[in-house]
Amino acid sequence: MTSTPQSRGTDLQYVKSVGPKRAAALQSAGISSIADLLYYFPRGYIDRRAIVPIAQLRNHVRTRQPVTIIGSVFRQEAKRSRQTRRVIFFLTLRDETGFVQCVWFEGVQWYKDAFQVGEMIAVSAIPTLDKLGRPQFVHPEFDKLRGAEEEDEPDWGNMVNTGAMIPKYPSGADLARVGLDSRGFRRAIRNALKSHAREVHEILPSSIRSKQNLVDLPAALQNIHFPADPEKLAQARQRLKFDELFFLELMLALRRHHNRDVVKGISYKVESALARQLVDSLSFPLTGAQKRVMREIADDMHRSEPMNRLLQGDVGSGKTIVALMAMLIAVDNGYQCAFMAPTEILADQHFRTLSSFLQGMQVSIRLLIGGQKKKLRDDILEDVSSGRGQIIVGTHALLEKDVEFAKLGLVVIDEQHRFGVVQRAALKEKGISPD
Repeated sequence: MTSTPQSRGTDLQYVKSVGPKRAAALQSAGISSIADLLYYFPRGYIDRRAIVPIAQLRNHVRTRQPVTIIGSVFRQEAKRSRQTRRVIFFLTLRDETGFVQCVWFEGVQWYKDAFQVGEMIAVSAIPTLDKLGRPQFVHPEFDKLRGAEEEDEPDWGNMVNTGAMIPKYPSGADLARVGLDSRGFRRAIRNALKSHAREVHEILPSSIRSKQNLVDLPAALQNIHFPADPEKLAQARQRLKFDELFFLELMLALRRHHNRDVVKGISYKVESALARQLVDSLSFPLTGAQKRVMREIADDMHRSEPMNRLLQGDVGSGKTIVALMAMLIAVDNGYQCAFMAPTEILADQHFRTLSSFLQGMQVSIRLLIGGQKKKLRDDILEDVSSGRGQIIVGTHALLEKDVEFAKLGLVVIDEQHRFGVVQRAALKEKGISPD
C-alpha cells in the first residue's frame, strides 16, 4: 500500500542524489517510484540513548552488552600476524573523547576499500580488551553516516547528541555498488521528503484518524524515516501499521463481497442417501462437534456462493469422517471430489482409510500419486476425465496439466498450510467454482 505523489518528480531519477544510474538500480530492487522510495522503511535506528563516548567504553566491557559509538575514521591499515601469518584489518576511530580500534580477521580486502579517512561511521558491538588491556571492537556492525567531504549531509554526530535517531536501511551488493548503502538511502529519502512531502495525499478520513488517535500520513512518513524522538517513531509506526491492516481488511471484505455476490458456485441438495448410508454403517456414533460442523458445512454447500472452510481438530477427532460426508453429498449431486495430501504416504493412508469406510457403497475412489506405472496412471486419468472416478485422492500430482476433471465440485486439502496459495488455487481452477 503506497501513496502516489503527483508530478514529474514521480520519475525517481529527478530526486536529488538519485539520478539515472541509481534509479535503474532501485528499479531492479522493486523501487520504481518516489512513493516506493518513501515506503522503503528503515531496518532499525541508532538511538542516542545507545551511544557511548569512546572514553567510557572500558565501563561497558564487563557488562557484555552491545554498545554503539560514533566517530570519524582516523587511520586504517592491514597487518600480517607474526604468529599465524594471517592478514588482519585494523580501523581506528576517534571522537572528542578518545580513540578506539576495530578489528576484522575476514574479508580484509573488502574492508580496506570500504572506508576513507575522515568519514563518520557508527560502530556497534560488544567491546572487549586487546592484549594491552585497551577497549576494542572485533568484527563490529557498522553504518556509514557521512563522507569526508559531504557538505550537504547533516552532522549526525551532533544531531544524535540533541536527541535525533539515525535510520539504518537495508541494502545489497548491487545497490551499494552505485552508492545506495544505508547512507545513500538516507540522503535519497531525505531529499525525496523535502521535495515531495506536500504531494503525499492523506488516504484516511479525519473521522477515522481522530477516532483511532492517528497522526496524518505526511507526518508518519517523515517520522518513520527521521524521527525526532522515540515517541514520534511510535506514533509513525502505529499509523503505518494501521494503514496496512486497514487495507488488508478492506481487500478481504471486497473479496468476500465478490465471492458472495459475483462468483456463482454450486448449490447442492444436501439430503444425501450416501452420507446417510455411511453414518448408518459406522460402528460408533458421531460426536456432537462432528454433527454441528457437518450441519455448518451442509448449510454452506447448499448456498450458491463457493464455500471456503477450515476444519480443525486434534488427531483422532474425526475430521476425515466429516470430510467424507461432505464429499458424499457432492457425489450424490453428480460431482467429483479431489482430496489432496502433502505426501505420498499420507495420500496412500487417506486412500486406504476412505476405501474402508466406503466398502459396500457404490462410490468409485482412485489414488493418483507420482511414480505410478504408465498403464495404471493412464487408467486413473481416464476415470478422472470421464467422471467415472468420483473421489480422487492424491498429492501434488493432482495439479499436473494432464489431470482433467469432468465435473469437480469439492476440494479437500489435508494440512493445507503445507501447500502454497498458487497450488491451492490451481486445484480449484480444475473445476468451476468448487467448494
